[in-house]
This record gives sequence, C-alpha cells and structure tokens, in this order.
Amino acid sequence: MKIVINKRTPAHWAPVRAERDRLLAVTDAYMAADRLDGDQAEVLAQYRRALRDLPQGCEAATDVVWPAPPPFIRELQST
Repeated sequence: MKIVINKRTPAHWAPVRAERDRLLAVTDAYMAADRLDGDQAEVLAQYRRALRDLPQGCEAATDVVWPAPPPFIRELQST
C-alpha cells in the first residue's frame, strides 16, 4: 500500500505561516514614517512583500526559502 501525503494541508503549512506572521510582526514597528529613511523603507517594504508571498510556489514547507532580513532590523539578526 502506498501512502500519499497531501503537502497542502493546513497543518503542514501552519509552522510556515506562524513564522511568517512572527517576522511580519517584528517589522510592524519599523513601518512608522519616522523610523526609517527612504532607502530603508523601500528595503523593508520589499522584505515584507517577500514574506507575504510565502509560501506561494513551494511544494512543501521544507522547500520554503526565507528572505534575508534587512541589516538594520536587529530583532531579526539572530533568526
């Protein structure tokens, strides 16, 4: 008997979504207009966009490639 695992079940993706949501939450405070200069704001916007696009295009949760955090976000440097 062959066992087929559906890699698109909600439980399979729950850890990916939880980590994505955590990373977005860390960067929320930086979205205030007075926290970043123009270049930093653009880099952060691109990073957050890449996070929101996860896990599209991945067949399995183990295939997720996390975007690199911006260097000015200290809270993300140890992850």
